[in-house]
Amino acid sequence: MDFYRDKARSEVPLEDSAVEIVSTQFTEQQVLERLSDEELLAKVACLADREREIIGLKFGAGLSNGQIANLLNLSDNYVAVILYRAMKKLRQGIAEEGE
Repeated sequence: MDFYRDKARSEVPLEDSAVEIVSTQFTEQQVLERLSDEELLAKVACLADREREIIGLKFGAGLSNGQIANLLNLSDNYVAVILYRAMKKLRQGIAEEGE
């Protein structure tokens, strides 16, 4: 029986398996690049007004969390929390659509 097990096993160099694992994982940026502009805008449109505003300032205007906080009279931490939650909603919406 061990003869057949040994025969069925094949050795794969570690470098080859690592490349395969990395190539199957998608970064957030790669996923966003695969979406069309209309699809992304539709996902963003589903967010609350405050979330849309902060995402627009962060990624559209390129402002930092501190700059957004000063502009909207919010704390830095609150801006970070809103961004985190909004991005999480976008990721979930994209993942659900991909299934």
